[in-house]
Amino acid sequence: MKIIAEELMFFSQPVYASRESLEILKNPPKIPEYRQIVWGQPKPVHAKPLKNRMEFEDVTVEVIETPGHSFDHVSFLIDEKLLVEISLWQRGKWYV
Repeated sequence: MKIIAEELMFFSQPVYASRESLEILKNPPKIPEYRQIVWGQPKPVHAKPLKNRMEFEDVTVEVIETPGHSFDHVSFLIDEKLLVEISLWQRGKWYV
């Protein structure tokens, strides 16, 4: 999320996040030095809250809170397909 958010900000694109993520993105905690070597210290990101439902031309996206992997994780329901991280659940099968 950090890398994507910073890239979007670089290109002046709005960043959207779950309501639970907004404060952490705005005021990122200091991460341990060994992690900074790989990822660097996150910079503040001013994100907008995700809406529960979004419309894009002929596509409707429902945002569903799915805590587990992280407390602020969300999934997206699009045309009866559930997009969860990099996995897709469709008609009883997982697609990764």
